[in-house]
Amino acid sequence: KILKENNLEQILVEDAFRNAEMYFKNLNLNDYQRGYFIDLYINAEKWDEADNLINQNKEKNTFYYQRICKIKRGKKSYCEALKNINFAIKDINKTPKFKRYLNAMYNDKAEVFYETHKYSKAILNLNKTIELLKTNGHDDELLEKKSDTKIIENKIFYHVKDLSEANLRSKRVSNLIFDIVRPNKIIAENAILNNERYVWGELFITSSKN
Repeated sequence: KILKENNLEQILVEDAFRNAEMYFKNLNLNDYQRGYFIDLYINAEKWDEADNLINQNKEKNTFYYQRICKIKRGKKSYCEALKNINFAIKDINKTPKFKRYLNAMYNDKAEVFYETHKYSKAILNLNKTIELLKTNGHDDELLEKKSDTKIIENKIFYHVKDLSEANLRSKRVSNLIFDIVRPNKIIAENAILNNERYVWGELFITSSKN
């Protein structure tokens, strides 16, 4: 992941992946440990390998269903993805120690709706994600004053840290960014001269609830 995010040569990324894969294959993994191996395949978008590996798990808990959701979404089996993330949310509500991960479940659910073009449902679940983050004490660190939280009340709030191509490998993020940037296909200097908006470095996106 670090190599990909720093846009290094693909051969280095593939070599690192093979080494990690070989490491895991040489271990006798329990269900919990196998989760890290499954995550490796998910991050590498090797959906069939991840699907085959997760079938070895005996325990079906919150994170099992979340990983199934990610795998099925990657394979474009969206009904299965939605069914499994709903299982994850239902299961997490029965396990108090896992509730701090509930925001991640709603984020995954939002991604399923986004990829199936059900944008109003995606927004609803992203709002739940934000509310849970706020409840858990993870308000944006830039909102220094309590009154400043009004800025994002009833809004969707995105923060994209780096707009390099390496970080736009996610199709969902890529589509979102370029939908916003596309109208201004100009260089930075011209943007300043023509008083046009130009995205440079970090990007904050906010939109109304509707």
